[in-house]
Amino acid sequence: MDIFRLISIFFIILIIVKVLECIGKFFSNLIKIKLSFNSEVIFGFSILNIFFYFLYFFLKIDNFFILLLFIPLSLIFVLRNPGLRDNKYDYFFLFLICLVYLIPAFIFKEQFYVFRGNYWDYFNYLSSASLFNKYNYLEILNDKFDIIYLSFQNIDKIVQYRPITNFVLSLFLNFKYLDIFLISYAFKIFCICLVFLSFKELITNLKITEKKKYLISTIFIFSFWVIFIFEIEALSHLASISVFLICLKYLGFFFESLKNKKKNYLIFYVINLAALFIIYPEIF
Repeated sequence: MDIFRLISIFFIILIIVKVLECIGKFFSNLIKIKLSFNSEVIFGFSILNIFFYFLYFFLKIDNFFILLLFIPLSLIFVLRNPGLRDNKYDYFFLFLICLVYLIPAFIFKEQFYVFRGNYWDYFNYLSSASLFNKYNYLEILNDKFDIIYLSFQNIDKIVQYRPITNFVLSLFLNFKYLDIFLISYAFKIFCICLVFLSFKELITNLKITEKKKYLISTIFIFSFWVIFIFEIEALSHLASISVFLICLKYLGFFFESLKNKKKNYLIFYVINLAALFIIYPEIF
């Protein structure tokens, strides 16, 4: 991996986080609730997962056309709220997290990031993501794809079983100048960044300094369980953690909304629950 690819991964991840923040802010304003930066990012992630699921798996729209739709919409959302100053420390810590994961990849290259702890699941995600990237869902259901994909055992079941993370990964594959293994590794780093933000939001009410919240959140993403999920290539599980933590954070708001018959946080919570279900249904 050369320096150009290293820098581009930094920018891709941070730009996507900014897009998620702007999407989350727009829809939180729409349902008239006040969210922090961390919650806005995860809320945006939940909305996009549902949006992509509906477009690709229900409407059967091609991957490339979904990307063409997503890019201008993202620009519109970002132009409504272009600044980084209010959340500069959050973005700085995300930059550091990316740095920690990318430096070993830069030094040891493919030897480090291709074969990790569980190559069976790894190639499961990569094969299905490649399939989603090249064919629409109707073509896949009708077996109108290259026969080489049939060499992967149970590919017909894989593309129907909690496939949204595979699809989101397939969107990353449109960065053609990055190889498929590096893209998958970058996607995992992106998920780790979301876990950092969601855990920081979970502990936001603790009576400790902001510096300690950053420190504890950083320790959490390098703790055993998160690293274990990262290493065994459980991408759906990894992608679900941030949404799950946000659901935990706002559980009290959910019951309060039911009690007071207020729809605002109820809508917010249901959207996150729906996203969590399509990302990783086993958690239910």
